[in-house]
Amino acid sequence: MFSAQPSVSEPLPSPPLSALEAVAHQTLDSMLLATRAIAIWWVSDRPNAAPLCHSNPQHPHYSPQHLHHLQQDCHQVSRGEPSHFTTMLRPLASRHHHLTPTVCHITEPADLGILYHYPLPSESATPHYAALWCEKRLSSNQTHYIEQLLSLLCHYAQATQTLAQQQQRLDILQQTLQRGKHQLRSPLALIRLYAENLKLGLADETLQAQADVIRITATELSDNLKKLLDLHGPQSLHLMATNLQQVFADLETMLLPRLTERRVELAIAPQPLWIWVDPWKLKQVLEIVVTNALEFSPVGGTVSCRGDVAGDWVQIAIADQGPGIAPTVLPHIFEPFYSQRSGGTGLGLAIAADIIREHHGTIRVENRPHGGAAFQITLPHPPAQGTLGVLGEFCL
Repeated sequence: MFSAQPSVSEPLPSPPLSALEAVAHQTLDSMLLATRAIAIWWVSDRPNAAPLCHSNPQHPHYSPQHLHHLQQDCHQVSRGEPSHFTTMLRPLASRHHHLTPTVCHITEPADLGILYHYPLPSESATPHYAALWCEKRLSSNQTHYIEQLLSLLCHYAQATQTLAQQQQRLDILQQTLQRGKHQLRSPLALIRLYAENLKLGLADETLQAQADVIRITATELSDNLKKLLDLHGPQSLHLMATNLQQVFADLETMLLPRLTERRVELAIAPQPLWIWVDPWKLKQVLEIVVTNALEFSPVGGTVSCRGDVAGDWVQIAIADQGPGIAPTVLPHIFEPFYSQRSGGTGLGLAIAADIIREHHGTIRVENRPHGGAAFQITLPHPPAQGTLGVLGEFCL
């Protein structure tokens, strides 16, 4: 009975297998059974990683000593060092160019068959390869099947590595945010206190209003800081009737110094529009999008902000008159850590997209035909608009 078992020369792993190693084990099993190979092993690109090896100990050519010898030679070939292989056969044409193997006829210490050695693409300096020890050359269908499985394994390994790097960045970000939670509480309390004192000492009503915006903003930040920085699970939404026009007006007051400096106008639709959202989180989203639009707006330009009801949905549109977004950037605009601005973190639009998803809505961006970029946010709109209007008036 043909069996696929770990080689006796392979050390038993003491720690639990990673997801990648588990997938590699399944891939080796499939290749071993499909080719009826004597042994097959895979070496990852992690430093000092032991090879994962599946073998058929019942095959007459198999022995732990031969397997160990072949594994050593494969490692030497991968490192560009001389090996004991004496006869090199011309490889079959590969449909996957990055998986063209070195095919070796094993003549030392005895005629032991054929070895397929697949160098695998890797960003690491550590050798990364797969090897099949077979009694005879594989058929075209068998090599195609092997290459398909190895190609999938390579893609999975690259995806796993990317996820690990992103998780490492998120862990660093979480630590930074947790430190920031403690470092921001006291300054926010001082800002709120000084803004209140400043408002009481100012005679000009416009300056008083600006000081009040500082106080309100500091209060909102202080009240929501703990919820924002709590990364142990999804955040609950505090939905209430919110006037979209008023949110834009508050945002205009907050951004007034920058708008004045760049001579950019915020064109806000004058009519009120009541929507059912978490007002503080929606304000975060609109601030991120409007700030991005302001950043790329020309001097003297206009950023238009409006909302419309379309059936059971509210559509919020924010458009600028800037140069637009490069086609290569558009597919990645909402990805974390992807930024085209010098000094940008690449988190703003990713956070905005996450908040909109929490509201069961969508956010997208496209370039306008006559220049500039247009963001469109779609949010659910309750059908009972009369009740929403009454609640909105009550909230006022």
